[in-house]
Amino acid sequence: MGKNSKAREERRLIKLEQQEQAEQTAVLRRRRKLIIGLVAGALALLIIAGAVLGVMAGNGFFRRRSISMETPNFKVTDQMMCYYVYSLFQGSVSQYGQSAGITLDTSMKKQFLEPDYSWFDYSSERAQANLHQILLFAEKAKEQGVTVSEEERQSIDQYLESVDMTAYQKVFSCTKEDLRQALELSSLATTMHSKLMEEIEITDQEITDYYKQNEKYFQKIDYKVIAFPYGEDGWFDSAESAKDAAEQLARAKTEVEYEEKATAILDMLGANDVDISNQLENAEYTNYYVEGDKFFEWAYADGRKTLETYVQEAETAYYVYQLMSLPARDDTHTVDVRHILLTADTYGSDDKAKAKAEELLNNWKKGAATDATFAALATSFTEDPGSQETGGLYTGVVTGEMVEEFDAWCFDAARQKGDTGIVKTTHGYHIMYFVDAGEPQWKTSAKSAVMSEKTVQLCEEYEKTWPITVHEKHIARLPL
Repeated sequence: MGKNSKAREERRLIKLEQQEQAEQTAVLRRRRKLIIGLVAGALALLIIAGAVLGVMAGNGFFRRRSISMETPNFKVTDQMMCYYVYSLFQGSVSQYGQSAGITLDTSMKKQFLEPDYSWFDYSSERAQANLHQILLFAEKAKEQGVTVSEEERQSIDQYLESVDMTAYQKVFSCTKEDLRQALELSSLATTMHSKLMEEIEITDQEITDYYKQNEKYFQKIDYKVIAFPYGEDGWFDSAESAKDAAEQLARAKTEVEYEEKATAILDMLGANDVDISNQLENAEYTNYYVEGDKFFEWAYADGRKTLETYVQEAETAYYVYQLMSLPARDDTHTVDVRHILLTADTYGSDDKAKAKAEELLNNWKKGAATDATFAALATSFTEDPGSQETGGLYTGVVTGEMVEEFDAWCFDAARQKGDTGIVKTTHGYHIMYFVDAGEPQWKTSAKSAVMSEKTVQLCEEYEKTWPITVHEKHIARLPL
């Protein structure tokens, strides 16, 4: 081959190579466009899927399919667990909200009893303890063929018709079906537990023995306490100044001196007469023994005397206690009472509900005016689903169990068998009928404690057959 031929051949090969490269480049471009298109499509799908999943998660879709606790035959979904935990927190807010500074408007995970221990931790632990028993008694019910009665289902239906779901829906997208599942599980367990407790005889000797072994837990004390907080949000700039004030108040030897010294300190801090009066009024408490609490350990120690004072140091405050009474058993009797609840929602206004209550009570008094006729009236008119089937009856009521006005009427020192009256509470108007005084409160409490011990023993036995699995990670991520 000559030089020209060789040159032509080289040019031809170069051209072919260039064509091949061009074709490869075109293929790569087409592939890249395809890949870019696919990736873009995939990203779009992911964005759409993410939005859908977000909506599903927000609506509780995944929580209804995820399990927080389970036994072989029963499951508590994350959504059900939300209800159990949140309802306990609602109760805490209702009972302690003002004094503990907790609210339903803020996540319970952001509200703390102690550093590193939130109200969510507390409420979820209580819920798990309750569900431990609920699941085991539900398993026992299944074994024995016990089911939720038609009356119980109707009661649940009535509750679901009247319950305000706003808070549940806002916090964790709870539906009435979610709520029904939780209520039916609890109802099944309660039915089984009640059946078993009826079969267990608790003797007076068992109650007496339990009381003697745990005597101080049935004793209560009266005391006063004033806190002297310090720091950024406190009354005092430093712990030392708060401690000095606390020790000054602790020198009080009488009730009058305690109030005078407290008044002087509060006045020095710039409190007005109204604030001082409120502080002194809110300083009075009555409580039972609290194990592990330094003040109660001091108050219940042998040799204690009334009007003694005690200073307790906390993280950002000093507390000054004055013991007003020594530990004593609560011999107040429980009461059995019937009531008929009428609400403004049903009758159109408070005045109309009150007028209806007066009308019903007056008509009852004109008739036979017996326990039986009052029970019949309650069954027909009461709006309290918890006592409708029993003719408005509550038995073994202890002080502090009912709302304040209801409680005050029941435990009025002058209350006699057959007494009636009308009481207004936050729930509405109650037509009251005093059935009778029951057992002493300490005996009722001791009997309840013995029953609780027997319940725990049954659960320990049941768990050998029906082990409980707790999915802690699921519980920790509940949106509460």
